[in-house]
Amino acid sequence: MAQTGVGEIALRPENVQELVKNISMRAFEMKKNIATVVKSNAWTEGFYRESATTVDAIDDIPRGAEFPQDTPKWDKITTRLQKFGIEGFITWEDAMTDKVDVIARTIARLTMRITERVDLNIWNALTENQSASAINTFAASATWNNVTRTNRKPHEDIALAARTISDSTLQSYRADTIILSPFDWAYVITNDDILAAYTRSKENVMKSGIMGDIMGLDVLVSPVVTADYAAVCQKKVCLTYREAESLRSVTIKDEGKGHTIRVWETGVAQVTDPKAICLITNTQA
Repeated sequence: MAQTGVGEIALRPENVQELVKNISMRAFEMKKNIATVVKSNAWTEGFYRESATTVDAIDDIPRGAEFPQDTPKWDKITTRLQKFGIEGFITWEDAMTDKVDVIARTIARLTMRITERVDLNIWNALTENQSASAINTFAASATWNNVTRTNRKPHEDIALAARTISDSTLQSYRADTIILSPFDWAYVITNDDILAAYTRSKENVMKSGIMGDIMGLDVLVSPVVTADYAAVCQKKVCLTYREAESLRSVTIKDEGKGHTIRVWETGVAQVTDPKAICLITNTQA
């Protein structure tokens, strides 16, 4: 009697979808931690971005006098949803035998690729493709991997970015997250001043490799962060991700040849509160 291999069981559509969902839940960093996710049913999405124009008030209204009038300004922005997708082929032979690694790795790599593209879309929207005009920005005082160790002051740049957000014209934002590339994270966590501060607070960062937060900010490390940049923001406030379809998958069976696994998602990132973001440039030598 012919036996069905473990591989074929793993390729049932519902099992593939479950694997895809489980991997994506672990992989989405920017989408999960930074964005407010809102469902969408339109291909073109318009939203209103709050302007940095000051709303004035006075603190000494004469008795019986009229109140001053002012209104926040809003800029209408239109964006088009994007479909992020990829597919891979698993041969019939691999599906019918117990080559579980081939199947699992194919599903994992396809899923990770989509989550990377979605997170990259969010990062580029958050930082205006690293060409800041509406968001706050400044250059680091010195590169964080500067050849002269005493010139490395990432904590001062991070604190300045947080202060910039809180000191914005609207006076309504509170920085809570620093977004780093893996390269910059390595130099932040091993910075002499930061290590010394954690040592004094009894946190053994050198032993655990876990920094927790810095300057009161959560630390998010993502490979989608562009080299030579970092960003501080107020998460869930600064950006909305409009989602028409969450991550989905389908298995297309071609008898005798193999299985095509297709993975996709549809959505777009929108920066609604640009002054809740501060981009730090020139972090790397």
